[in-house]
Amino acid sequence: MDTTCRVLIVDDYSAMGRMLRRSLREVGFKAVDLATTGAAALARLRGKRYGLVFSGLKLKPMSGLDLARFMRADPSLKSLPVIALADEATPDAERAAKQAGISDTIVKGFTIDTVRKKIVAALGG
Repeated sequence: MDTTCRVLIVDDYSAMGRMLRRSLREVGFKAVDLATTGAAALARLRGKRYGLVFSGLKLKPMSGLDLARFMRADPSLKSLPVIALADEATPDAERAAKQAGISDTIVKGFTIDTVRKKIVAALGG
């Protein structure tokens, strides 16, 4: 797993963002940025090169699904892996995430081992 890429966490609950950043640093990532809105995330994504995005689904006013759709429509961002941060895993939510172009979903309350597995699946190796 390549931990040298820059990671963006998008969540409007700042404690969740800080907790995930701590987990990512434990896994070995050094460059982890935070954004609290979809608009702020798009601005960061257009200003820096990222290798992975974690995004909450229930962001306001632009949801995580909308953010993923915007990313998939942008040629420079369309192949960037996005892991959704979901409150719960339901078949409908999983289907909607896949249709929006989200690579994988992680349910909040995750462990560091789960984070590691999802990153390996999204980035390979």
